[in-house]
Amino acid sequence: MSRKSSAAERHSLLSRYDKIYTEKYNFKPTYNRNIEQWASSDLVDSYGLEMCYRMVEYYFNNSPRNDWSHFVYSADKIYNSITEIDRDKEERFERRALARRWLSE
Repeated sequence: MSRKSSAAERHSLLSRYDKIYTEKYNFKPTYNRNIEQWASSDLVDSYGLEMCYRMVEYYFNNSPRNDWSHFVYSADKIYNSITEIDRDKEERFERRALARRWLSE
């Protein structure tokens, strides 16, 4: 993607992370938001804001360890997992359509 994220986008990603963390654990995460905004900026620059939102949700649903630094470190693996899942869904949809056509003949 390779573009520059805005301050609103990087803070939006941190806010989404904070919201999900707070919902899960009933208290706010502890990290220095002023420092971590740059990691957030890099993530948004690399993957786009919407994909980063999906990555945060996937991370909280699938990882036993939910801290910001681990999320940032694992972002590439999370992205690969999401794209693999999306590719699998698409292939399954195509196969079902092909099977329906074959059965209807």
